[in-house]
Amino acid sequence: MTVHIVIVAYNCTDLVSKCVESLSNLIYKDFVVHVVENGIKSSFEKLSTCAAFANVRDVEASINIDRTSAVKQGILAKGGNTVTLYHATSNLGYSGAINCVLRVLNPTIITGVWILNPDLEVEPLSLSAVVLTSKEPETGLVACVIADTRSGRVQMYGGAWRPWFGRSRLVGLGDEVGTRVEVEQVQCELDFVSGAALFACPGFLRTAGLMDERYFLYCEEVDWCLRRGFWKIRFTADAIVYHDHGAVIGSSTNRAHQSSLAVYLGERNNILLLKKFKPNSWPIGAVGSLLFMAKYATSGSTANLATALRGWYAGLRGEIGPPHRL
Repeated sequence: MTVHIVIVAYNCTDLVSKCVESLSNLIYKDFVVHVVENGIKSSFEKLSTCAAFANVRDVEASINIDRTSAVKQGILAKGGNTVTLYHATSNLGYSGAINCVLRVLNPTIITGVWILNPDLEVEPLSLSAVVLTSKEPETGLVACVIADTRSGRVQMYGGAWRPWFGRSRLVGLGDEVGTRVEVEQVQCELDFVSGAALFACPGFLRTAGLMDERYFLYCEEVDWCLRRGFWKIRFTADAIVYHDHGAVIGSSTNRAHQSSLAVYLGERNNILLLKKFKPNSWPIGAVGSLLFMAKYATSGSTANLATALRGWYAGLRGEIGPPHRL
């Protein structure tokens, strides 16, 4: 059965082109690609005419696809796999764009959904390793090695949620790619799979349903994974993807270099996540989150500290969806 690869774009055709060109080199060939453009119309037109795709044509039934103004279909210029391009009626955010695709898929007849950031390039064996791991009993989600394009070191294998601090820990951060990994130990630590490269199995999709669109951006994959029920998170060290972190929206592991959007929504959504999954104890996590914000000051970014405080307060007030102000 077929793997459906989903990529959410926002005015970043050059990155999407590099990503899908790397997909053409995958050893595992039974896949199709869906790209949702959240940006302006000209970006969608640029996307649909880029050299990475061929034989692109309009799909007449696009009016029936959730919150899209246009849908085109073609193939990968290298490899020939089917590609469907969607232009969202507005910026739906990360989860909203993914839900557009999930609504048209039938979990009973697919191998799984592999969600990728557009600023990723995948190694040829990555999808083969992910699909093989997904066959293990009770597997709902599969995580892989996400490495930094610039340093070549591991960004994360996945995440561990720490609700008492209103934060998540990146498991594997700083490891050397290719070193021996204790898979069982990593799997025990993981509470969620990074939304940058997340493989969702059919059973998980039926249990968890659609992503929660209230976050708009950041934390939605944590929320999704926390709704997995009895399905297990697996990890494979044989699947490696390289991530040009922050190339699309300005996120960064360096707090001083993070965009105001990344800081605001990251802090706001940490609070929303706490309130949803820890309804009785979330104020403790909110205080812990507030204390952790001192790291913005110690990193020399007083501007981002102010933005973080606004995001934190917006979470307390229950603001959802696109940021009301930055």
